[in-house]
Amino acid sequence: MRGVYTHNPEALDPKGEIRSSIEKALKEPERYVDRLNLGCGPDYLEGWTNLDGDPTVKAEIHCELDSRDVHIPVQKNSFDYIYASHILEHIWYLPQLKRELVRILRPNGLIAVVVPHYLSEDAWGDDTHCRAFGQASFSSGFWPQCEIRLCQLLHIKGKDNVVDRAWLVGVMEKCLDL
Repeated sequence: MRGVYTHNPEALDPKGEIRSSIEKALKEPERYVDRLNLGCGPDYLEGWTNLDGDPTVKAEIHCELDSRDVHIPVQKNSFDYIYASHILEHIWYLPQLKRELVRILRPNGLIAVVVPHYLSEDAWGDDTHCRAFGQASFSSGFWPQCEIRLCQLLHIKGKDNVVDRAWLVGVMEKCLDL
């Protein structure tokens, strides 16, 4: 990664709205046994395979995600579910990473993505962000071999019930295995 990005998941989603939204999109959550927490940072999830590019972070897999020749060292069709929270906005080589995520996702598996909305101050308030996302980022052509199951804009309210953050949550299902 070009910059080191760490976050406190509770600060980003104090009421659990993001995870709740994703969980509602899962038809049968118990079927997602092999789960990848992509770019886990300090958000280590027990019972998941955690992956991060920073070798000092607790994770089962350490590898560079922002590379023209990105390769996650697992076999094709390894995961039922990939959770990518606040990582894709840091990736310059996003088309390459998306192809790699689809490679390691099983048919009918899900990729859940959380990114700051391009109009949110969080989109550009971090100098390690190199891209922003809008609802078109979760259109059918943007994610190869996938069908969009959810694209939701969440407004996270802060002090005095004022919206201070806007996140996009997308859930894609792998339909084809080429």
